Amino acid sequence: MGGPLEGIRVMDLCAAAVGPWAAGLLGQLGAEVIKVEPPDTDRGRENLPLFNGVSPRYIGCNYTKRSIVLDLKTADDREIAYELARRSDIFTENFRRGVTERLGLDYETLSKLNPRLIYCSSSGWGERGPMREMAAANSPIQEFVGSDSLNGAPGTRFERNRQAGHYDFSTSIAFVQAILVGLYHREVTGKGQKVETSMLQANIASHRSRIAEYFATGVSPKPMGSARPGIVPDQAFKAQDTYITVSCLTQAHWHGLCKALGKPELAGDPRFSTNALRVEHREELVSILEATFSTRPSLWWLKVLRDAGVPAGPFLTFNEIVYNPQFLQNDLVREIEEPGLGVFKAPAPPWKFSKTPSRLTPGPIPGQHTNEVLQELGFGPRPQILWEEFIKK
Repeated sequence: MGGPLEGIRVMDLCAAAVGPWAAGLLGQLGAEVIKVEPPDTDRGRENLPLFNGVSPRYIGCNYTKRSIVLDLKTADDREIAYELARRSDIFTENFRRGVTERLGLDYETLSKLNPRLIYCSSSGWGERGPMREMAAANSPIQEFVGSDSLNGAPGTRFERNRQAGHYDFSTSIAFVQAILVGLYHREVTGKGQKVETSMLQANIASHRSRIAEYFATGVSPKPMGSARPGIVPDQAFKAQDTYITVSCLTQAHWHGLCKALGKPELAGDPRFSTNALRVEHREELVSILEATFSTRPSLWWLKVLRDAGVPAGPFLTFNEIVYNPQFLQNDLVREIEEPGLGVFKAPAPPWKFSKTPSRLTPGPIPGQHTNEVLQELGFGPRPQILWEEFIKK
């Protein structure tokens, strides 16, 4: 049996990261995703580093898809796109405002061709406002939504989040959620609609608690290193060899921590008996904890903390992740054989279904399935581009 979206066709007009990964997730859920690329291909293909001439990021965003190359500036190829839209359930795009209108692939046009179509649009800055036509990227978005104002050591300048693509891919998740709700609504009513999100909209939503703190106190949150403003302790501590992270989200966690540290007297200390008091006396408590954690290696602390039921974990690098038994035994890292490129390690789909399993299959070479899709749509074949020629382009 296929995935939960088996039988659903997605026309994917997206480029770069946000839209391609969102459409790729739909493919991992079982949808048939046809990626429509321009003759010079998705610009994300050239993101460094390259592996045998192609960006791993491009490959990772386009697993489970078929690829067709169309020049949408020509009338003939636009007709092919229109026929594909007629036969699709979902259309995805993530261009700047006005691009799809110029191509003749805007919502008004495609919804007339296919009233059941879920037309899904994800922009950078939103459909309205003075910045709506500006180019967007991961870094400007994270800075604009205030994320970088929270990063860094106390009293220092702000720091950027160095997780490349994090704000792109968090938008992809919101995009997929919106698409699935639009699809559900169509199943109930029989009617398609336009579904919108943006990098700005998706990522400001993630600051829900911090914005609430600001309006409650009138004080803008400041950088606190690895610490959390409303819970103590909840941060990184340096063990004898390396760092670990420790979180006491409940009183039970706090009492477990005191026991694990061999300092039961801390639990009864009037300065630290409640979380509110621990926040008030943060510096005093953190100083005690730092001195204690520095006396033993990280593996020792992680064992005693876990035995005591305290949330704690190590700081892993990616070369540790791909061989870590917790990841391997949960099938969270898989190997994908990409034709013409070699073997890639990739994160598994982020869900599991007992009766309709998700999938992860190789991504396409740009234009690999052009003739296959053209034949399905009733159009004639075109000359194929060989892989070796594509790499040289």
